[in-house]
Amino acid sequence: MDNNQFLSQEARILSPYTPGEQPKENNFIKLNTNESPFPPSPQVLDILSREEVGKLNLYPDPTCRDLTEAAAEYYDLKPENIIPGNGSDEILAFAFRAFAGQGKPVAYADITYGFYQAQSALFGLDAKIIELKQDYSLDINDYINFPGMIVIANPNAPTGMAIEVDQIEKLVKYDLNRVVLIDEAYVDFGAESCVKLIKKYENLLVVQTFSK
Repeated sequence: MDNNQFLSQEARILSPYTPGEQPKENNFIKLNTNESPFPPSPQVLDILSREEVGKLNLYPDPTCRDLTEAAAEYYDLKPENIIPGNGSDEILAFAFRAFAGQGKPVAYADITYGFYQAQSALFGLDAKIIELKQDYSLDINDYINFPGMIVIANPNAPTGMAIEVDQIEKLVKYDLNRVVLIDEAYVDFGAESCVKLIKKYENLLVVQTFSK
């Protein structure tokens, strides 16, 4: 039996993700998967006390209140500005589903994180692929008049090139009726975060991850 008969049309056109070679030995640190050569902090080990381990059979707080409040304090935001998730891909998927669809196209660069294209195909979205410049830089003016959700990785992957915050703000405030999503998965490697703009613009969504 061909199991593909059960797939939706959207799923059929997706190209499967092929992970890189995974060494079978356990004495390697895989930098491409963001593994750390260092063990957990002693403070983390202290928190994982026997009392806390005893709660692992219970569901945690579905609102993640302690986490959202801590993140809000750290970023100088309100708890309602924070949405925790199981990795940034989950939040990105939520955003593609929530802010793009019929009559709401999405735009992103031709050379960028492949997840954007996969989500567009999965949800059957009208996607506009915008080419990077010859030097692989991204010009926000190429997106300025786009009427739908705009998704930009900053710094971009795999080019590593970043956009200044004032350029992102220019894009965000140009049209307050569309969502601009800035994927800051690699922001700590060479870009300035635009989280500070969240308090000014309701149409700005910033996605970060702790895995990097």
